[in-house]
Amino acid sequence: MISDRDVRQACHQEHRMILHCYQQWNTEGHCSVDLWRALQHHHMVLAILRDYLKRQYQVDWHH
Repeated sequence: MISDRDVRQACHQEHRMILHCYQQWNTEGHCSVDLWRALQHHHMVLAILRDYLKRQYQVDWHH
């Protein structure tokens, strides 16, 4: 099983990748198809990780 700490670190990494993508978009002045796909991917992974943490807290809270 993955630890909450590992999930939090993964969340931080995905957030950094999202910021990097937006920085690249700002630098280039446009968003390529590949950059858009990368942004969508990182947003999706971050949402999944956050949902996992929320469920863990709900389970812990009710036990």
